[in-house]
Amino acid sequence: MEQLKNLYWIGISFLYFVGVLPITAEEDQSLTITSETDDYSADFYIKGTDPKTDKERTTIGQGELVTITLTGKNVDDTTSAKWLASGSGGSLEESGGTSATLKASKIETGGVTIHAEANGKRSKELTFNVISPEDAEGQKEKDNPIPSGKIGVDVLMNVTVHPTNVSFSNLSVVEEDHGTVPAPDSLPFPFPDHESNPEAVSLSALNQFQDNVAAVLPAADLYLLPNGTVQWDWICKFRTTGVDDFFKVTNQTFSLIRDRKLGLPPSDKISIKVKKFDVEFSSESKFN
Repeated sequence: MEQLKNLYWIGISFLYFVGVLPITAEEDQSLTITSETDDYSADFYIKGTDPKTDKERTTIGQGELVTITLTGKNVDDTTSAKWLASGSGGSLEESGGTSATLKASKIETGGVTIHAEANGKRSKELTFNVISPEDAEGQKEKDNPIPSGKIGVDVLMNVTVHPTNVSFSNLSVVEEDHGTVPAPDSLPFPFPDHESNPEAVSLSALNQFQDNVAAVLPAADLYLLPNGTVQWDWICKFRTTGVDDFFKVTNQTFSLIRDRKLGLPPSDKISIKVKKFDVEFSSESKFN
């Protein structure tokens, strides 16, 4: 029996030696990992969150970079740490010494758990939660000028991608056109199809991109409108580069309204309305 025990432990030792079984370092409670995101969250600029707390957050956006550092007893400039990560939310890039960079995935979400080993000891674990864009809202930035002889709406919007408690500044956004419903067949003049920007647009430090919302038509065409309302929608879907799922679906709604009244005195009024991200812009003109 004693010989069998000896053979068992010899076999186990051999497996550790050749790397078939991992050698697990003993956890040292004095070894901890600190972290600092490269970028502030959008809320830092929007709401004025505390800069130190903001950069120490462990909820991060897709594409964020985080510097992680091993600290603790017997850790100094000569220490060389081995970094280990598990989870689908990101990957590690070691820079030598006691620091490394966590790169949050631009495609996946979820947890990333990290620990380091140094001097035969293992640090406490630190877990990050990588999240993706979930929504977007628009706000008017400015009115663009309307050319002479034309009537309508031309607005530049700032679109904020949510949530804003993280940074998405390393992501790019693509808008896709998914059709027109219903087709504005009752218009007595052609209206251009939706031509969304084929290029991806980078997000700013505020998790924002800009979008132009317009319906500008010759006054002579609008005079041909029948009395009443003509309304249709462009279906607009937004996603980040490399991701198939859309984080925002919104309709760009057009309404052309003619209110022509005969009598004394006669009146003829045309309103043009455009709504996107639930924000409506309008222009009104009179023909008499």
